[in-house]
Amino acid sequence: GMESKGSDGIFDGVLGIEAEMRTRGWEEGYTVGREKGIAEGKDLGKKQGSVSSSEIGFYLGCCVVWAEMAEIYKGKFTKRQRTRIEGLIDLIKKYPLGEANADGMTHILDKIRAKFKVLMAQLGHARQVSTRSTPDASGAADSKTGVVDLSF
Repeated sequence: GMESKGSDGIFDGVLGIEAEMRTRGWEEGYTVGREKGIAEGKDLGKKQGSVSSSEIGFYLGCCVVWAEMAEIYKGKFTKRQRTRIEGLIDLIKKYPLGEANADGMTHILDKIRAKFKVLMAQLGHARQVSTRSTPDASGAADSKTGVVDLSF
């Protein structure tokens, strides 16, 4: 009778609480895990972003200085070098700094790096040519000119 029905009700309640606790625990665990994942993702994104931002800033800074130097010392830079400097500045300005995962970000960064290396080689060569006093028999720059090696 009545007693067995009452005891079933008690166990039903306990089983219900257990299921509810399991569900609540899963939901809380999911929420905490999700928040932790988002926080870790943000940290990683900031680190990666600051790396590429400072790299882009370095390239832009070099180009701006070179553009100024090309303006001041007109005869020291070829038209091709000045065009490459301006072209690289334009490409750097297209880099989507504010957009976390814009399309083609890595492609643009690869292009910037490649163009920068070419420009470095060109300007390094031009600097040696314009600063050496007398070439030796091999055509190499005089060791006393103080040419700075800008290669990476």
